[in-house]
Amino acid sequence: MLGKMMQQMDCGMNFDEFKTVGHFALDQQPLNFWAELKFDTPSGRIEIASDGAEEMGLPRVPQPWADDEPVTDQLRLITPASKWRLNDSYANDPHIIERAGEASVRLNPGDAARLGLSDGDNVVVSNDEGQVSLIARVDDAVLAGTAVSYKGRWPSRETTDQNVNFLHQGQMADMGESTSVHSTVVSVNPA
Repeated sequence: MLGKMMQQMDCGMNFDEFKTVGHFALDQQPLNFWAELKFDTPSGRIEIASDGAEEMGLPRVPQPWADDEPVTDQLRLITPASKWRLNDSYANDPHIIERAGEASVRLNPGDAARLGLSDGDNVVVSNDEGQVSLIARVDDAVLAGTAVSYKGRWPSRETTDQNVNFLHQGQMADMGESTSVHSTVVSVNPA
């Protein structure tokens, strides 16, 4: 299906070439989807107060909700996109693979010390869903009680055939029926 679409779009390569390259430009100029400031909302504007949210049984305006604190020796796992990848779109680009380095988990220095871990240690990050082997990176930019591991790594390109997705519990977010991935709690132990 993708190969046929690429042919119809006349993107200059076939699907096999695309698998190797990993991307192609849709346009030479950046696309600004909201240049006219017209949004897909009932009013056509950005809406903070939402009748739709109320209809779903949620508050009319966003609320500052937070999950409960993890129990002792567990950390909240945050999985943002890295500066080298947009989700997993470029995970097969050899240059980006080299720049991104080994899969790792970043830990606050206090948490690392409490867990007996040092920068560069092999660790196992786990919960009831599964486990993944990573390299510990001690980073004072990480908040205490938090573990940060960048998403966007393809399991088939990792030495362990795993990525942080193996740890997400699939809990639904309050809006949009998306996965609330940042509600994941993990243990980090020496490998």
